[in-house]
Amino acid sequence: MKLSVPSAREVRVIVPSSDPRAGRAAAQAKLETDKKLEVTWAGDGDRYLYGKDGRIYAGSLSGGEKGERLIAGVAPDTSKKEPPAGEVPDSVKERKAKEKKELEARWQNYSDRREK
Repeated sequence: MKLSVPSAREVRVIVPSSDPRAGRAAAQAKLETDKKLEVTWAGDGDRYLYGKDGRIYAGSLSGGEKGERLIAGVAPDTSKKEPPAGEVPDSVKERKAKEKKELEARWQNYSDRREK
């Protein structure tokens, strides 16, 4: 069996289908392909670890998705934050207006030079 992770790597199962470990090996390959990560497996072939975005996760094939948990790192922020409401400070408005004028002047100078 050969599974391919787009733009990442290939996962190959090198166990004959007649071997009793073939089902476990295929499940391991599928997990690695689905997560698009390299997974480190425990000797029992059921438990695994992987790292992503500065976090380390542990899980087991027998536990499914719910059996996976964060063991190191800061939990991802799942709350959706609204952008801050309110007025933009005058200092920011002035700075942006100044930058816009400077950019327009540069563009005009560039355009004038290209016409010559």
